[in-house]
Amino acid sequence: YYLQINALINTLALLYPDNPEVVKIHAQHLIRSGELEQALTLYKSHLSDEPPVEEYFEMVVDIESYQKQADSVRHYASLALKHCPRNLYFRLANGNLALSLGQSDEAIKVYLQALPYADTDSLRGVIWGSIGDAWHQKAEQIARAKDSLSAAPKLPKKEVKACYKAYDKSLHYWSDNALVLNNYAYFLSEENRELERAFEMSSRALELSDRNATYLDTHAWVLYRLGRYEEAK
Repeated sequence: YYLQINALINTLALLYPDNPEVVKIHAQHLIRSGELEQALTLYKSHLSDEPPVEEYFEMVVDIESYQKQADSVRHYASLALKHCPRNLYFRLANGNLALSLGQSDEAIKVYLQALPYADTDSLRGVIWGSIGDAWHQKAEQIARAKDSLSAAPKLPKKEVKACYKAYDKSLHYWSDNALVLNNYAYFLSEENRELERAFEMSSRALELSDRNATYLDTHAWVLYRLGRYEEAK
């Protein structure tokens, strides 16, 4: 019923162009129709609405992040923070983008700046987990720069230590953060250290995530490192 749905939504958009629910439905329709740029344009056209609608800014930042438009993400996240200075989402958006672009130092800086705005332990756990990911990314970048010929270059101790310290802080605030449990377990197994602890963490991540495929892969690798080959297989 695409044509009928399209006609209904276009009629709504003509009659109630500034209604937030209509803007949301219209934009979702455009996205599901493969018209991502049109949806982005629609959201941007409503950023000056009064009162400001945070969801419009979030969607613009999401789409620009998906398209890896770094300058746009920074611009619209900064614009959003003028209207809602304590909104953590926009502070984290810049860090997430920097991490996805391999800008580990920038990601760490932004995440640390966001920490004071986290008002729950679970949010603090998420941010410290992201800081750990950024430190590990930096460790890998340094190792590859020093030994580009090796398939698995040795990671520098300082950055790895900072990574694990951040993960420990993350789990202190949120002990059941499945992503951190998985990443921590995987990185420990990669270094072939604290394997029993890695096993406990990967087992817990599986319990929390209904056997997520990525976490299953980590668990199998930990089992392999432990010499439990049949279980790993």
